[in-house]
Amino acid sequence: MLDEQGRAMSKSEGNVIPPSDIIDKYGADILRLWVSSEDYRGDVRIGMDMINQIADSYRKIRNTFKFLIGNLSDFTAAHALPYEQLSDIDKWILSRAHALSREVIEHYERFEFHLVYRKILNFCALELSSLYFDISKDILYIEERDSKRRRSNQTALKEIHESLLRLIAPLLSFTAEEIWRFNGNAGSVHTQTYYSMNDQFNNPEIERRIETIIDIKKEVLQALEIKRKEKLIGTSLEASIDLFVRSEKARRLLSEMGEELRRFFQVSGVSLLSGKEAGMEDYENSSVRVNRAKGEKCVRCWNFSDRLGTDSAHPKLCPRCTAIVKNMG
Repeated sequence: MLDEQGRAMSKSEGNVIPPSDIIDKYGADILRLWVSSEDYRGDVRIGMDMINQIADSYRKIRNTFKFLIGNLSDFTAAHALPYEQLSDIDKWILSRAHALSREVIEHYERFEFHLVYRKILNFCALELSSLYFDISKDILYIEERDSKRRRSNQTALKEIHESLLRLIAPLLSFTAEEIWRFNGNAGSVHTQTYYSMNDQFNNPEIERRIETIIDIKKEVLQALEIKRKEKLIGTSLEASIDLFVRSEKARRLLSEMGEELRRFFQVSGVSLLSGKEAGMEDYENSSVRVNRAKGEKCVRCWNFSDRLGTDSAHPKLCPRCTAIVKNMG
């Protein structure tokens, strides 16, 4: 609500909050983000608790760009892979980004800024931060600099960065301009049009396939959390899992992932079983048994392996990291 002087007033708290106080403490983009988060067709409320929540949302979006920028520092257009060479998980996130771009632009055209805010925030917090970025770290930080797997990941990150930056610009004008200039671009982001994502990225089939195994991942995460509370493990990489999936189609999808399956579940080992065994926790789609990972922790990738030191020159590295380090030469 606004009082007769146009100052923000908390309906629930009954006190007046001068916009200058919000700007002084949080910056103008927080105030802009609060405005966009409210559906102006109904009552508009404000209070410091709400502003604090908006500030948390802003940090999620800003941290998304910190991750994108930090992991694209050695990437140029010449490193981009053609779509056909991208991994399935990279194709999946590009399909989700394509859908986000289309939906957000439509909301802008209908002045539905609160839906723009929600969809961008959910994409950053859920699909990127909680899922895709976590899976990507094992690739971006561990694989060889120019490996196909890493360049595939960066190709997707670059497309997301280009699209998302222009999508946030009308809401977070100062932050978007800061990012634009930091990246060495000429002019202003506010002279740009929306980034046109390749329609090839729109891939409902890959979305259905990946989301099937995402549902299973959520159940694995529940099983891991139980063992974390029981102090069997600390981080998920201290675990290996035995997994039975009831759907034959889903079981085949998981089997086809090979080594990527361990990375997808963020554990040190995965055994796919053909049937349920004793000691497994039952979930809607799967049965899971969490074990303490065997072997020792690799100091480079932090995965546990019982084959550490297979090369005497690198006694604390797993075979994967040993091969990468020797190649870096």
